[in-house]
Amino acid sequence: LPLMAVGATGVISASANIDARRMVLMVDSVLNDDYTRAMELHYEMVELIRALFIESNPVPVKTAMNLMGLPAGPLRHPLCEMKPENLEVLKKALKDLRIEELEDKVKRQLAEFENFRKRTDKEKAMMFETGAKSVVEKILQVVDNFERGLATIPEDDENSAFANGMKMIYKQMMDELDKIGVKPIEAVGQEFDPNFHNAVMQVESEEYEEGIVAQ
Repeated sequence: LPLMAVGATGVISASANIDARRMVLMVDSVLNDDYTRAMELHYEMVELIRALFIESNPVPVKTAMNLMGLPAGPLRHPLCEMKPENLEVLKKALKDLRIEELEDKVKRQLAEFENFRKRTDKEKAMMFETGAKSVVEKILQVVDNFERGLATIPEDDENSAFANGMKMIYKQMMDELDKIGVKPIEAVGQEFDPNFHNAVMQVESEEYEEGIVAQ
């Protein structure tokens, strides 16, 4: 506050890592020429500011953030843990500012954001799966027609350039479907399963028992 009172337009503040709300309100109050409110906020934070510099910076700030559950990380050498008596001063300053309530609010907001992110990712995945399913179903109709067309090629023409070209295109299509996880379902000789097979008609067969897919 003293710096802004003599012309500064903002501050770089260690305490903003701990109580960003009050720091922003104080700066905004000064910029709006509301020095009365700015002074109130300044004196609300003054004990916290003193506690944050009770030992070498950034030890108290990182300690306070870790106490609040914020991602400050461990202290690295040559930094060391705060003295017990100074740590108590810091804890008291945090408690007096009701930082614990802010911490709980921040944690709830982080949890809500994480839930929102997961829900959004799930919705995106569902939309992609729905769209992919629709496209694959249309492509499978083309695959069926390919197979019907290949089945009608006369035996004498099976090795013709046209037939080989069609087979290569069919194989390429099946390979690409396989890459995205679309694989043929084994049917002939398998027990009929309505979850995978689509019954068109029943036929008598000397090779297969009743309930077995014949073709």
